Amino acid sequence: MAPVENGRSRWINRVPEAITVVADRDQLRRVLVNLGRNAFEAGAESVTIQAENGAAGIAISLCDDGPGMPMRAREHLFKPFAGTVRPGGTGLGLAIAREIVVAHRGDLRLVESGERGTVFEIDLPAA
Repeated sequence: MAPVENGRSRWINRVPEAITVVADRDQLRRVLVNLGRNAFEAGAESVTIQAENGAAGIAISLCDDGPGMPMRAREHLFKPFAGTVRPGGTGLGLAIAREIVVAHRGDLRLVESGERGTVFEIDLPAA
């Protein structure tokens, strides 16, 4: 799914086959790849993607095993040009990812981030 950044990076797919999402495939892929690439560049070795049907729709979570996000990055996470802490980063990736999810009538949010990893969740409405 995403380019291997360090030779050890891997995606773990734990999405049940019965889960169906009505979305623009390329745009949703762009969101997932962006989240994964960020995790791998920060030092994660794996990103696990999970999904489940909920009362309001589909909940997709991406969990990595990286070192967590610095507080400075969390404070401006979805603000264009403000959320990056990586040299050479533009701070646009997460802002664009959230815009794509919102355009699908959903939401993207940071659930948690700490020394054991980071979890993002994407909520999309039911079909």
